[in-house]
Amino acid sequence: MSLLKRIAISWLALALATACATEAAERPVERVILFGIDGLAAAAPERIGMPTFLALVGEGTWMKKAFVAPPWHPTTGPWGNLHSTSYPNVVQLAGTLFITPDTQFIQEAWLPRRPTRGAPAGITAHATNSTAYASLNRGFHHTYMQRGPDKDVVDWAVDLLRRTDVRFMRIHLQNTGEAGRVGSGDETKDVPWRHDIWADGSPYRIAALEADRQLARFVAALKAIGKWEGTVLLVTSDHGQADQGWHAPLSEGAWSTPMLWIGPHIATERVLDYGEHTDVAATIAYLLGVPQPNPGPGAGRVMTEVLKEGEPVSSPRRIETLNRQMRDYLLLEAEMRTESARTPSLDNTLMQLRHASLTERQFYGLDRFLEWHEAGSIDALIENNARVLDTMRDRLREIRQTGRD
Repeated sequence: MSLLKRIAISWLALALATACATEAAERPVERVILFGIDGLAAAAPERIGMPTFLALVGEGTWMKKAFVAPPWHPTTGPWGNLHSTSYPNVVQLAGTLFITPDTQFIQEAWLPRRPTRGAPAGITAHATNSTAYASLNRGFHHTYMQRGPDKDVVDWAVDLLRRTDVRFMRIHLQNTGEAGRVGSGDETKDVPWRHDIWADGSPYRIAALEADRQLARFVAALKAIGKWEGTVLLVTSDHGQADQGWHAPLSEGAWSTPMLWIGPHIATERVLDYGEHTDVAATIAYLLGVPQPNPGPGAGRVMTEVLKEGEPVSSPRRIETLNRQMRDYLLLEAEMRTESARTPSLDNTLMQLRHASLTERQFYGLDRFLEWHEAGSIDALIENNARVLDTMRDRLREIRQTGRD
């Protein structure tokens, strides 16, 4: 073979390789699938040994601890009138901590909001095996909500993906979180895993491994039907899990969960130590080219640190701070109420902190979540709550030091 011919072949091979690389790098995101495993603790993938999750880590960006809105689930009152599910689930799809009756979900971007105004093309779907998420169905084109094994949810989702092209899908496997709640009950007095989700044989471990197997089935199905390459897959949860089971807001384990991003434009083999669930909706909107559902002072941002061209960012850790404030308030309030039997003025202080007309004297706590937007910004809310907590600590310190009211 002549030298010129060899050079020509080499240049052709290089051109083809470059074209293929460019095509792969510029491949558009065809769909985003939010794959949730209910109550998945941040430590669960490594501590339990979830083989599918850990195998996928090298293909994407893993946030070891993604902090969620306070994992509280009121079923009555103003919140219960609006939503059937807990705070973090609503925040995840809304992308803001400032929830009002007018708050939009990300899936509503694909529905026309006015008769004269269209919506981007695409189908959305929601699949879960718990009726607790009924209020999240708003805006989805297809929904599946039926109690049963996690496998049924994956089967339905795969069947829909075979039949139609889905732009955004939320899958939520409920049984891991339910298993954590079982272990937290007093009816399990005679078992080694009572109040210990990590113990051998605990229902939580068993359910988490089953959810991991369903994740494997789902990934395999996406590859088999030719929809893996264009998919951004986000594996995460709505909240974490206390070591003793379930998701009480006093437990730090309930505040955070793993978050794993995989797919086009996502960085590979990147491990980060912190993330926030308010940023999920904004990042999905960016990847799919639709508007962020609720821009404003309570909203999250695009997670540029999970993108190939992005780099790790320094986070002010606002959601972690808010969860710590919720816990500190509950503990200080309990201490002041107990002490108020001997020092009644402490009860007066609590009433003033809850019902004062001045905003800076009120604590924005778990029961006032729908009023958080009144603070104006997340930073202002945190600063306001910090002042209230300082007042409570000062009053308790004063009583202890003087021994009198």
